Amino acid sequence: MDRYFSECGLFWRPLGGNNIDQISGHCYQYTDIKDLKSGLTASTIVVDLGKFDNHQALGVRNSAAAVPDIRELLQTPFLNPEAIFLTHSHPDHLNGIVHYLKAGYTLPPLFGGKYTLMILEELYDEFKVPRSIRPQFNIIHDGDVIKCGSLKIEVLASSHTCFDSFGLIIKAFDGTTVYHTGDMKTDNSTYFRKPTNLKRLRQLAGKVNFSVADFCGITSDGIAVREVDTFKKLVELIKKSRKRKIFIPVYPTHAEMYLVAFLAALKLKKNVIFYGYHDFYT
Repeated sequence: MDRYFSECGLFWRPLGGNNIDQISGHCYQYTDIKDLKSGLTASTIVVDLGKFDNHQALGVRNSAAAVPDIRELLQTPFLNPEAIFLTHSHPDHLNGIVHYLKAGYTLPPLFGGKYTLMILEELYDEFKVPRSIRPQFNIIHDGDVIKCGSLKIEVLASSHTCFDSFGLIIKAFDGTTVYHTGDMKTDNSTYFRKPTNLKRLRQLAGKVNFSVADFCGITSDGIAVREVDTFKKLVELIKKSRKRKIFIPVYPTHAEMYLVAFLAALKLKKNVIFYGYHDFYT
């Protein structure tokens, strides 16, 4: 703990997130240390609190789930988080919330999109989390600015495959500014969600000192396939098929994938049946 008391400034610590072989358990700590006449003060926020997808590989026997370890922050008054910001509703960014509540921990207020709240409330019901221990949830929108102690957080819309996905501009007391992308892409072809706020990013480009980017495949050349091109290709494949039934596998939490499949079927006047099982909460 001594490292937090030695100097002022913005401290960042990854407590989970992507590694070379899997997408998992996102969680990041931002702590701003100020030196006042009365002594040092700290303002801490946490960005995302997910779960690890392949928790058995972590070597924890008889485990139902594995989540990032934020116990130090919750149990140390100097570092108690003032808020947890949820960039979007996917399990590797969200599902740790219910596991901490079920373990008896009290969490600070949550900030996230309306769709994220909807998914979280379903998680609460699934895990039978009493309403009395559910943390306050504040719905955020593109352009909102939230103060948490000496930290200022600006919310930016971010392209992803679910509703209400956000990035964050995090500014410390000394002016240090971080762009925390969340899961995002610069593909602004979209059928239902707000695209990444590139206009605001261009305005802020000269003021951002660091970027924390949740990207996969960043070492590969080129850019990701645009959603509009995925739609066109799917229409082409369905047209070519002579099968009476076509099965399209879709991740259960990626709403845009469902919509692209539905729009392709609608364009070709095909019937659609959604079939699957309730695996979102495992």
